[in-house]
Amino acid sequence: GSGPGNDPNEHQVISFTSDGIVLNTNLPSTPPQPGQGPPTRTYSTEGQGVWAAAGTGQVRLKFVSVDVDEQGNFADLVQISATLALSANGTSFRGSFQVVVSDGAGGVLFDSQGDAGTVQGTRITV
Repeated sequence: GSGPGNDPNEHQVISFTSDGIVLNTNLPSTPPQPGQGPPTRTYSTEGQGVWAAAGTGQVRLKFVSVDVDEQGNFADLVQISATLALSANGTSFRGSFQVVVSDGAGGVLFDSQGDAGTVQGTRITV
């Protein structure tokens, strides 16, 4: 089904380093999708990319991950872009994200054409 709680990638961990690197941890595999060809599980690498300040209290980011099929063959490259608004105290963010999936030659297989949804996060503190 669809809706909150049914997306295997609904919860992720993302790190922003002080020198502008983004590291994203997502689920390592996605179960077969009904209606998208033969049942096959895909496996995904961690996402890696960059972030930059985009005005007061805003951050833009982009990271990519590679998907492979059950035999380890390249399936696609997933690019996630987002614009985030930081809370006043810097401990959380909200924003929107976009998704572009491409093949090995750079041909676009899927483009969310703008907002694919919203994200929110909370800073881990000690």
